[in-house]
Amino acid sequence: MAEAIASWLEKKLTRKLRIPTQLLTPTGRKTTIIVLKPSRRFIYAIIVAVVALSFLFVLEALYLLLFGELNDLILSAIVALASGITGSFLGNLYS
Repeated sequence: MAEAIASWLEKKLTRKLRIPTQLLTPTGRKTTIIVLKPSRRFIYAIIVAVVALSFLFVLEALYLLLFGELNDLILSAIVALASGITGSFLGNLYS
């Protein structure tokens, strides 16, 4: 299961860069395509962060049901993890 998610994430985060070349290649192309794959460590870190985020959502929902109010610490942890995941995706996309 984790390997299927990791391969899906790797496919989604793989970037293809087209770099123009000055000389014509034997195939007649004027651009070179470079494939940049994310590291396995990065992929597994994203998976762990998403799992932790889902556990924090469940914990916050249980806290809300039991006590009738939001816990500020859990909410700030959710925001921090969501921001970290979003930042890593955007950083990988636009770097």
